[in-house]
Amino acid sequence: YFLFVGRLDNAKGVLLLLHVFAKFCQQNKEYSLLVAGSGSDFFIKKCMNLISNYCILDRVSFLGHRTDVYKLMEEAKALIVPSRHEGFGFITTEAMYNHCLVIGKNTAGTKEQFDIGYEMIGKEIGFRFYTEQELFEKLCNVISLPQNRYTEITEAAYNVVQCNYTIKNHVKNIEAFYKRIK
Repeated sequence: YFLFVGRLDNAKGVLLLLHVFAKFCQQNKEYSLLVAGSGSDFFIKKCMNLISNYCILDRVSFLGHRTDVYKLMEEAKALIVPSRHEGFGFITTEAMYNHCLVIGKNTAGTKEQFDIGYEMIGKEIGFRFYTEQELFEKLCNVISLPQNRYTEITEAAYNVVQCNYTIKNHVKNIEAFYKRIK
């Protein structure tokens, strides 16, 4: 399955994802989409109407708020981050920490996390997209990745997160900041 985790509203790109996933379902009968998060009843109804119209009710599951997101990430083929604007890209780093491949919109915090990885290791640590067509292509690419390439990407992403976002590194950065402002 593919996974979306976050607030269910238009700014998070949920409708874009559902449109693209419906197109993906026309070519692939195996993968489903799990949507973890909560939102307004109005927005969820809008999403349900959309997937009903696309006849993919059996392929999309709305899980609501979950406390086992890390487990869902570990078992997902990829986390999809279609948000128009992520501040830090926290969900992206959480997925990478859980060895989950990320397909993310190449904007704001998600872009920043991908860029940090690229600068550190000279390779992409996830799959970037801008358009619906590019997201569709990335979904198709990810399911056909050889296992060794998939593992190479997820391990690189995990290592980037470990190098940058551990508690020890956070403490070190705060200390360095305090010394600079003294």
